[in-house]
Amino acid sequence: MGLSVKWKITIIFALVFTAVMLVTNYLATTSTEKHFFQTRQAKQLEKANIIATTVANNLDKNIYELKDIIDANFPRMEMRLLYTDTKGVVLMDSFDGSHILGTTLTNSEVSNALKGDSKTGTYYLSDAGWVKYVAVPVLKDGEVIGSIFTSSYVDDIKSAVIDVRIMIFTISIISVIVVIVLSIVISNSLLEPINNLTEGSKKMSMGLLNTRVPVRSNDEIGTLAQNFNSMAEQLEKNDENRLTFLADLSHDLKTPLASIKALAESLGEEESKETYQEFLKDIVTEIDRMNVTVSSLLEFNKVSNISTKVNKKNFIFSYLVDEAVNSIQPIADQKGIKIKFDNKELKEKIFGDREKLRQMILNLLDNAIKYSGENGIVEVKLKANRKEIILAIKDCGKGIPPEALPHLFDRFYRVDKARHKDTGGNGIGLAIVKDVAQLHGGRVDVESRLETGTIFTIKLPKQATLF
Repeated sequence: MGLSVKWKITIIFALVFTAVMLVTNYLATTSTEKHFFQTRQAKQLEKANIIATTVANNLDKNIYELKDIIDANFPRMEMRLLYTDTKGVVLMDSFDGSHILGTTLTNSEVSNALKGDSKTGTYYLSDAGWVKYVAVPVLKDGEVIGSIFTSSYVDDIKSAVIDVRIMIFTISIISVIVVIVLSIVISNSLLEPINNLTEGSKKMSMGLLNTRVPVRSNDEIGTLAQNFNSMAEQLEKNDENRLTFLADLSHDLKTPLASIKALAESLGEEESKETYQEFLKDIVTEIDRMNVTVSSLLEFNKVSNISTKVNKKNFIFSYLVDEAVNSIQPIADQKGIKIKFDNKELKEKIFGDREKLRQMILNLLDNAIKYSGENGIVEVKLKANRKEIILAIKDCGKGIPPEALPHLFDRFYRVDKARHKDTGGNGIGLAIVKDVAQLHGGRVDVESRLETGTIFTIKLPKQATLF
């Protein structure tokens, strides 16, 4: 097994935060060091220019008097001061006992100063450490008459920057640790519902359809958990309905077989021709009951394979509805029910599977006839708009309870739990209706009022896209 998602998230957070901290630390320390050096340089330049002005104003003084004046004005200079002539020869040194008096300075700072430009530089000396050089020209009546060269130690700045780096590095290490801990905590909180879904899926794969997962948030993961619970609930209901259907199916097969066996055994002992024929008639009746049960199984198989072998073509939809009405009319006649088909002249075409759509219409008509009272009316209305063909089938039955409407199209669901021989279905017909409608990119709606009747409305796009 590879690295878990929790540790992947933690590592990514830690790496990203570390990268950000490294860049931030570099920029912070670099800008701090630059600021310190610029501040020191500005002060050193300011002092050098003031000293250059002082020298220019006291050219009548000798070197010793000039040094005394400078020492008096800058008692705590904290830098070394050299005064050179126009050739770079050192005339004065603020350090006592200097050994460079009379030597010529050739560094770039002095050279530029003697050309009239101020120049600075930072250097590392093996015997002195980091130093800052500043040289400015000494001007008299606009002419360069010498230069002032100053040098100061800047190791204190380097040390301060190192201290800042150590402090920021320490803070960064602590921050990375905090981020890792928080990442683990956040990962656990994010992955817990996903782990719950994983465990729930495993349980459902083992047949535990009553499995549910807790919903602890209103975000996308919470929505996923709600959808999982809805799916599990639907599967559990389908499974319960399936088991009920199979139990009823077993009963429907067992009862006729027992009757046929008893009647067949009695035939061998029966001598009366009339009784013999009556027993044969009863056997045929029981076989017919079994045939109805087998037909239910075939319908179930159609539901299971509703999306296979789709035969698409264009045809006039009203012709198909009229054909279905004529096909089921004999069954309606047995109950004295009149099927009223309005707008059968509508010539709108639809692109779809003719046989599946015919099965859908027959199921709705059979349902309407089954639940309508004797001598009632089943209304079939057909209309169309720019995009859809709309088929509505209304019965005059006792209606459907409101609590049953949300489950009406579930497979194996029956409103009549008692399974009366005249009204009890197998819970498959309306599931087929819904599947066929959806297969053609349409939908089915139902409206029902108790003691008034039920209306099923099918809406199909004219150029249906079969999935």
